[in-house]
Amino acid sequence: MLLDLSEEHREHLAFLPQVDSSVVAEFGRIAVEFLRRGSNPKIYEGAARKLNVSSDTVQHGVEGLTYLLTESSKLMISELDFQDSVFVLGFTEELNKLLLQLYLDNRMEIATSRFCRRTRPPCSTWCSSWNERWRR
Repeated sequence: MLLDLSEEHREHLAFLPQVDSSVVAEFGRIAVEFLRRGSNPKIYEGAARKLNVSSDTVQHGVEGLTYLLTESSKLMISELDFQDSVFVLGFTEELNKLLLQLYLDNRMEIATSRFCRRTRPPCSTWCSSWNERWRR
C-alpha cells in the first residue's frame, strides 16, 4: 500500500532536499518530539535562524515529516512501500534512506500512540488543530 500524498504535503516536504542530511535528521527528531509533546515555536525559530529561512518553512518541513511518519505508521506500511512512497518525491537516495531509517526507528512508538489512531485531515490542518488541542 502506497501513501497518497497531497500536493500540500509534497510542498511541505520539498524543502528537505535543499538542506544537509544532518538537518533532515534533526527535523526528524523534532517531528518525533512534536508527536510526544506538541509543537514548540522556539525550536522552529532557532532552526530558521541557523538555516537562514523563515520559521514557517521549518515548521512546514517538520509538519510534513510528522504527517509522513504518522500516516505510514498508522497504516503500518512495509519498508518497500515506504520507499516507493517517498521515491516519487524525487529525493536523493541518501535522503530516502534517512527517511526510511527514521520511519523504521519510530513506527512502533508512533503507531501505538493515541495521536496516530485519530483520523486526520490534510497535513497543516491536522498539525495545527492537534497542537491546539494538545496545549489545552
